[in-house]
Amino acid sequence: MAWLAEHDSSAAPLLWLSTAYFDDSGVDAEALAAEPVTRIPGASTDAAAMAPALVQNMSFPALEWRFDPARGWINHGDYSQRNPESRLSILTSADFAFISRFFAR
Repeated sequence: MAWLAEHDSSAAPLLWLSTAYFDDSGVDAEALAAEPVTRIPGASTDAAAMAPALVQNMSFPALEWRFDPARGWINHGDYSQRNPESRLSILTSADFAFISRFFAR
């Protein structure tokens, strides 16, 4: 997202927000999201107000990884395939076993 904000002179970076995640590396996600909004006629004056809504649910906290004997390395990320508790994970026990075998080579 940061690269797009710096290199694109249109509002196109807003399209990429739906696929972006912001980690906890100190990047001001709201300021970054507000910048391309300022390029949209009629929305530029509301950029600061729109930014929090644009980045809501897009912050990705530092993952805590742990080794599970049956599944290999798993984490607690809400959107992670490697989180067996996530509603969004589609990995089965067989998938975890395959991944473990693959990386054991």
